[in-house]
Amino acid sequence: MELRIFSREGAERYEPQGVEICISISDPSMPAARLSPRFAAVLRLGFSDIVAVESSADVLFAAAHAGAIVAFVERWRHAERLVVHCHAGVSRSPAVALGLCDRHGWPAAGLEEDYPYWNRWVRQVLVGHRDEMDAAKEDKMAAPTTQPIALGLWGVRYQVRDVQRSIAFYTGTLGFHLDQQYLPAFGQVSIGDLKLILSGPGASGSRPMPDGGRQEPGGWNRVILEVKDLPARIAELKRQAVRLRNEMEVGPGGKQVQLEDPDGNPIELFEPAGGAAR
Repeated sequence: MELRIFSREGAERYEPQGVEICISISDPSMPAARLSPRFAAVLRLGFSDIVAVESSADVLFAAAHAGAIVAFVERWRHAERLVVHCHAGVSRSPAVALGLCDRHGWPAAGLEEDYPYWNRWVRQVLVGHRDEMDAAKEDKMAAPTTQPIALGLWGVRYQVRDVQRSIAFYTGTLGFHLDQQYLPAFGQVSIGDLKLILSGPGASGSRPMPDGGRQEPGGWNRVILEVKDLPARIAELKRQAVRLRNEMEVGPGGKQVQLEDPDGNPIELFEPAGGAAR
């Protein structure tokens, strides 16, 4: 991961070119820096440029700050570039960069020469956080797992290009119930125990992956909706000009057909053998 160090002014002028993340350091009394929305992620921290507390207004860099930095960089370890800035770009941000170099084995000699006034306390605490993180990992590996990762099924997420259009399709054509909507980014519809989350452009569930890959509609994994009298349902869908991917298939378990929502996400209609729909 490439490191770039800026002052606040330089960071506010900077425009990321690829998958870049930013650690934004401000004085506790200062407003947050106005950074480009093109950053894939921004970690904002507020602490003073000191090595010891001298007044009640001082905020000393602490383990909580170090932990946030470590977790942030680990979460975005596949980013192309990490930008670190503080007010002047000469003390706190170089110290964070050097601490990360120490932790990850990145070359640091050039940074130490270019930024000789780095904050020694910040670097020390950030590097020292390694022991706490390693101990926590070891304890977690040694301890038996008592809590399952998954608590249950929440729902299915589909990527869509127009949330309002998708809501109209699922409620008007397929008979789903509208649970909530925050247009234009997000909507949720449901039928029975199934919650279907419709993520439009700008929704948190639609953001690009760390490698820049975009989440797109389509594919072959699909929700299966149970129906009665599948041939009649197919005829009804054709009258509404709904796109069907195939003709009705019949197997030992029942009959099925695939259709697409307005964005090309697949849906299977299934009639169990013998018409034994619940």
